[in-house]
Amino acid sequence: MRGVCVRIVAALAVCTFVVAGTALAAGGKPDAAFGQNGFALSGSPSGEFGEDVSVLADGRIVAMGTVNQENQFLLARFDPDGTLDATFGDQGRVIYEHEGAHTYAEAIETDAEGRIYVGGDFAPPGGRGQLGVVRFTPDGLPDPEWGTNGVATAGALGRVFAEDDNLAVDGESALITGDSNKGARVVRFGPDGELDQSFASGGIATIGSLVSPSSVAVSGSGKVTVLGSGRNGQTGMAFSRLSSSGKLDKSIGQKGVLLATFPDFLSIDARSVALDGESAVGTGFAYLKGSGDDTDFALARVTAKGKLDRGFGPDGKVTFDRGKDDTIFDAAIAGDGTIFGAGYTSGADFMGVAVTPKGKVDKSLGKKGFLLANPPKSEPAHGIALHDGKVFLAGTARLGDSGDDVAVARFTP
Repeated sequence: MRGVCVRIVAALAVCTFVVAGTALAAGGKPDAAFGQNGFALSGSPSGEFGEDVSVLADGRIVAMGTVNQENQFLLARFDPDGTLDATFGDQGRVIYEHEGAHTYAEAIETDAEGRIYVGGDFAPPGGRGQLGVVRFTPDGLPDPEWGTNGVATAGALGRVFAEDDNLAVDGESALITGDSNKGARVVRFGPDGELDQSFASGGIATIGSLVSPSSVAVSGSGKVTVLGSGRNGQTGMAFSRLSSSGKLDKSIGQKGVLLATFPDFLSIDARSVALDGESAVGTGFAYLKGSGDDTDFALARVTAKGKLDRGFGPDGKVTFDRGKDDTIFDAAIAGDGTIFGAGYTSGADFMGVAVTPKGKVDKSLGKKGFLLANPPKSEPAHGIALHDGKVFLAGTARLGDSGDDVAVARFTP
């Protein structure tokens, strides 16, 4: 492995920013008691783009985003009230650089000890990408007890790409998925950041017929669900399940890949999988035929037995729209089974949507089922977290001359 360096950058005073332009119906707007008018901001001096968010057991919030420079990503930790946590890094911020490699950070998770995991791929100049996970201590430093200098990588797996919600934490272990020229890869790192030799083949499982894996999740029993956007050239939401030891469950679908097709649409972009016990909900968006880039929200639900759930929509799949370009990039499931998605819809870059366990928009929550905000010069919400009855969306907001901020909006649906 190559060495790493960390640059901890002092934060600007986040309290100086006021987010305007969020006049929405009660229940569908950001919680004004959080941060400034419902938004916590990273205080960027140069430009940062929000990717994901996680909430610790004590209510503190960790957001991750990319920095407007190559090879870097940002971690910002906020107190429960939405102000930067001065005990983390330098006044709440850490900028990380993996020396000698392009760093594509996509997802963040936290564990019960408050440690932070960031998943993505690392591409040395002129070299091939390597799936990797960086672990940070609760203070914001690379964890010396994880991999090498806080970095665990899977080595050369051919050309690999990490996408979206590609990371899962299971106790002190981490799993990451990515696409390669050999099919979907699922890598498991043990508690020390080394490849888990008890998982699949040397810590790496390959699902050859799963196309464009984007998300991975682990159930309480240790089973691993992987979501992709197709199977052997067919478009749709593709689900695969691995045992806790990394063995592909071939009783699901065809050779271990269950494909939920959407025949009325041109193609599907599957982005995130969330678990409800042993059942799985895949989320993303569907491209309408003959409409250019117009998209609808798309979801599919698979039972614990690996079948499409006929109690979810008419046949285990649902699509719906609110406007043009409706997308879900990340998803989470509440304790009552309500499915929350984060993404974008016309007129609201920060968008959350609530869907019942039966596959219908839950119009009793938010603004007829939607959580909506459109801060000035914003970018879509890419991450979501649920905590204590509240919904947190992570994205980007650009306020005046402050540059692009990683932004977290809090909603009480």
